[in-house]
Amino acid sequence: MSLALRSSLLLLLASFSWAQQGTSFKHFAAIDKQVYVGSKPHTDKDFELLQSQHVRYILNARFLPFFSGSEKRKAQHYGMQFLDVPMNASPIPPMRRHVDKILLTMHDAQFQPIYIHCVLGRDRTSLLSGLYKIYFLGVSQSDAFAEMKKSGFRTVWFLHGLNAYFEKNAARKPESVAKR
Repeated sequence: MSLALRSSLLLLLASFSWAQQGTSFKHFAAIDKQVYVGSKPHTDKDFELLQSQHVRYILNARFLPFFSGSEKRKAQHYGMQFLDVPMNASPIPPMRRHVDKILLTMHDAQFQPIYIHCVLGRDRTSLLSGLYKIYFLGVSQSDAFAEMKKSGFRTVWFLHGLNAYFEKNAARKPESVAKR
């Protein structure tokens, strides 16, 4: 087992115990030392868990982020900055510039600790987690995809765009990283 995969598994096991602390998170995982992904936070317990991990930024990767007013207010109440980057989950692949922006924000130390979510924390966040692990942690494409599937990533027709994006882009780096 590779070192990157082993550390990913340890982070996943640690996140499992965090998610059991009375929160409403359906999915919650640490994918790097200061990068967390999962479902949308709803309750005070959810925000308290994020606060206990010293999360400073919450990034919403939903298609219609303008419905996030109450989450933004709650994040601010708990001392966190709220960021929106739209990302669709449909038969059409998400826009490359949106995915790159999210990945580069996740990897940028000035935004860490960070929590990235969509609605359920299953499909978009699994795609982002898989690509992050490939690009920045050295995980193989096949190991990343296996982890995505374990996290609930679905390859159904109405989400075909996410799977197509992964297949097309797993071997490349985000645009501004590739130019460095």
